[in-house]
Amino acid sequence: MKLALIGDVHGYFDDFDISYFNHSDYDYIIFTGDIPDFFHISDKAYKNISQLQKNGFLIWGNHDGFNFLEVVSELFHLPLAKINSRRIEVVKKRLNRLKNLFGSNIISGGYKLNLLNENCAIFMVRPHSIGGNRIGYKSLLKELYNVDSFDDSFKKMKNLLDQFILEFPDVNTILFLGHNGPFGISNDPRDLWGCDFKPELGDFGDKDFSRIIDYTKQKNINIPLVIAGHMHHRLSKKTKKYLRKKEEHLENFKERQAITKIDNIYYVNPAKVPRIIKNKNGIYHYHISVELENNTVIKIEEKYIKKEL
Repeated sequence: MKLALIGDVHGYFDDFDISYFNHSDYDYIIFTGDIPDFFHISDKAYKNISQLQKNGFLIWGNHDGFNFLEVVSELFHLPLAKINSRRIEVVKKRLNRLKNLFGSNIISGGYKLNLLNENCAIFMVRPHSIGGNRIGYKSLLKELYNVDSFDDSFKKMKNLLDQFILEFPDVNTILFLGHNGPFGISNDPRDLWGCDFKPELGDFGDKDFSRIIDYTKQKNINIPLVIAGHMHHRLSKKTKKYLRKKEEHLENFKERQAITKIDNIYYVNPAKVPRIIKNKNGIYHYHISVELENNTVIKIEEKYIKKEL
C-alpha cells in the first residue's frame, strides 16, 4: 500500500498536482486539512482536490469551513466573528457543500474510521483542531459531535474504536490522521508539534489524540503511522531567540523536523507551507511518500517533484 501525505495546503494545490497524483501509483492521497489560502479569498484548492480520481482522506483543519474573520476570532478570542448559534448553521452548510464537492472518493471530516484493506483502517480524529491546551470551535463541536472537552473527545473516539472492532474483528492495524498531532512527543519548538510562535509553551499537541493512541495500543492493535499537520515546517523567528537564550545549538532553527520514529511508530508532519517552492532551479511540489507492506512501513521519504514547464 502506497500513501501520499499532503500537509496544510493553504491554497497550494494546482493543475500540476491533479495530473501528477492522478497518474501516480499511490493508493490513497491523505490531507491534514487547512485547504484554503490564508485569507480565504478563493476555494480553488478545494475544487482542484475534487478532481482527484484517487481515493483519499481529508480531515478538517482550523481553516476549513470558516471565513478569515472567524478563524482569527477563534485563535485570538475575539468577539468580532466568534462562532455562535447563528454562525454554526452557516458553517454546517459550508462543510456540507465541500463534502458534496469532493464526491465519494475523498472522505472528509473527522471522528471517522474507514477500512484501507481487510485488516487495516485509518482513524480520522477530532477535526478543526487549533492545538494547545484548549478545544477550538467548541460550540461547533458540541453541535456536530456532542463534544466540548478533551475528555468528551477521547470518550467519543474510544466508543468509535470499540464499535469498529466489533464490526470488523479482522482489523489489527490502524493509521491515525489528525489536523494537529498528539501530545507527548514534542518538547522542543523544532519537534513535529512543538510550539514555535511561543516556544515557552513547549508541546502543542492534542491530549485527546495521545489518549486514543494509548488506548489503541492497549487493545493490542498495531499503529505503524500517525499523520498530522497544523504546525508548519517554517519556524517563527522567536524559535531562534528562544534557543539562543537557552544557549542551545542553533541547528535547524528555521524548519521543524517532518518525520520521527518512536516505539516503532512513525510520526509524520507533512505541513510544509507553502508546499509549492520556487527557486533558481525550478518549481517543486512537496509531499511525503509512505510505503507499507504487511501493514508495516518499509519506506518513507520527503518528495520534491519538479514541475516541468
